[in-house]
Amino acid sequence: MKDSEKFQMNVEVVSKALQEQAQTREPEEEARKLYKKFRETRQEPVRLAVALRGFFLPQAEPEEKDAYEKYLKGRIRPAVEALIEEDGVEKLEKLEDLGWLEEKNIDNFIRIARQKGKNASLVWLLHLKKEKNGFKDRDFSL
Repeated sequence: MKDSEKFQMNVEVVSKALQEQAQTREPEEEARKLYKKFRETRQEPVRLAVALRGFFLPQAEPEEKDAYEKYLKGRIRPAVEALIEEDGVEKLEKLEDLGWLEEKNIDNFIRIARQKGKNASLVWLLHLKKEKNGFKDRDFSL
C-alpha cells in the first residue's frame, strides 16, 4: 500500500471517529474541541480530518475558520480526495465557490472519483469540467 493510500485511509478513519463524537456533543463544544485538537496534534491525517470537519461547521469562530482555510488551501489535493471519499458534493461545491479547485487538478480528481466508485462526486466533477473548459474533441484522422 502506498503512503498516500495509507494517509487517505487514516484520514477516513479519523473522519468517521469525529462524526461519531459529534453525535454526543453540543455543536459549540464540538467546534472548540476540534480547534484544540487541530492546534495540538502533529499527525497530518488527524489535522486534515479535523480541518475538514471544522471548516464546514457553522459554529466555528472566524479565527478558527481562517486557520482551517490556510491549512486546507495548502493541502487541497488530499482534502479534495477525502471529500470525494465521503461523496461530499456540497463541500466540494463550497471549495469551488471559493475558487480552490483549479482546472489543472480536475482531471486528476475525476480519475480518483472514478477509481473509488464515488459516482455523486464523479458526476459533479464532470459537470464542473464541462463548465470550466469543456471537453476537447480528439482528432483521430490519419
